Amino acid sequence: MPSRVDGQVLRLDSQGFAAAFGRRAFAVEHTLVSDPLLTLDAIAELADRFPGRIERHQADLPLVTPGGAPELAGPPSETVRGIDHNGCWMVFWYIEQDPAYKALLDRSLDEAESYRPREAGGTRQREGFLFLSAPNALTPVHFDPEHNFLLQIRGHKDMNVCEFPSREHELRELERYYDGGHRNLEALPSEGETFGLDPGKGVYVPPFMPHWV
Repeated sequence: MPSRVDGQVLRLDSQGFAAAFGRRAFAVEHTLVSDPLLTLDAIAELADRFPGRIERHQADLPLVTPGGAPELAGPPSETVRGIDHNGCWMVFWYIEQDPAYKALLDRSLDEAESYRPREAGGTRQREGFLFLSAPNALTPVHFDPEHNFLLQIRGHKDMNVCEFPSREHELRELERYYDGGHRNLEALPSEGETFGLDPGKGVYVPPFMPHWV
């Protein structure tokens, strides 16, 4: 990995990332572990003022959970503060709705764009998400329509990424999704590559590439 530059967020092999962009998952490193906006106290405060959606589920879900899972109730800030022992996982959708987190997102993606290959074109939309999960939580196999950087801040996470077994299988899943289906998959597509993420580690995942955590 390249040496750190003051103020730098991402650390990655620029040539390797350009070759992987839009094609395969790619390991990265980052420097956001000590950012004050990413402490549990700061995220609990965000939960109390957040204008957007906060999704919460039990953490002991099956690996394959078609159609999603029931959501939990109660104050989101309590879920944040109890995340070490409450058996839940949660996600803040579109944190750019909060000015402080928008600034953090822009600082990170301004840098990420400098690594993107020129032929990939410009960025159409910037979005950020915060994920919190209790120990031994499982996020079912699914895909996302975005280019993603998953950056680990606290604890350990195994990120498993795989490909569809065929183009026909992939097209069926995309048609199902764009017809209003859930992003959770109805079956595990194939064996995948596991990225072990500790604080300061991360992984880039291309759009529509199946993964589970």
